[in-house]
Amino acid sequence: LKQFLRWCVPARLKSNPIQGLKRENIAADKRHYRRALNDAEKKQLLVTTGNSAVKRHGLDGKSRELLYTLALYSGFRRAELQSLNRESFDLENSTVVLAAAYSKHRQTDVQSLPRWLSERMRAWFSAGRELWPHLTKHTSKMLCADLKAADIPSFENSKDGKKFADFHSLRHTYAVSYTHLRA
Repeated sequence: LKQFLRWCVPARLKSNPIQGLKRENIAADKRHYRRALNDAEKKQLLVTTGNSAVKRHGLDGKSRELLYTLALYSGFRRAELQSLNRESFDLENSTVVLAAAYSKHRQTDVQSLPRWLSERMRAWFSAGRELWPHLTKHTSKMLCADLKAADIPSFENSKDGKKFADFHSLRHTYAVSYTHLRA
C-alpha cells in the first residue's frame, strides 16, 4: 500500500494519506482470543444448564440450554439467534432460515440442523414455548455463569496467551466441529 501511494503522488493524489501512520506493535495488541469447547465440555454445559433451576437474564435453564444448543449446531451469532421465531424453522427439512436483515453479511442464510434438533424444536413449539425475543447483550456473562456452574473454565492458558470462552466461542466451537465433520 505504501509503495502504491508513493506512486500515486503527485500524479494522481495531492498528498499521501497514510504518510504519518506508524506501524503498530503486534505484541501490545489486546485482542480477546476465544477458544472452542471440546465435546466433553459441550455435553457438560448443556446438561448442567438444562437441569438448572436458576434464571439468568430472564431465561430459565431449559431456554438457555436450547439457546446454547442452537448456537453450537447452527453457528449463528447472538443477534441472529435473537431474530429467530417459529416461522424461521422448516422442521420437515431440518433447516432454519435467517433473514437477510439479521445476517451479518446481509444475505438470507439457510442452515441445516441435525434431525434430532428439529424434533426437539418441534416439541418445544408444540409445548407452547417461545424462543428468546428479549435476549440481552449479556449473553457472555450468562454463559460464563453457566460454565462456572458446570465446572468448565471460562479461559485457558496457551502458548499464545489466554483464550476465553464466551458466547461467541460457541460459534468457534461450531466451526471446529463442522471442520472435523467435513474432513
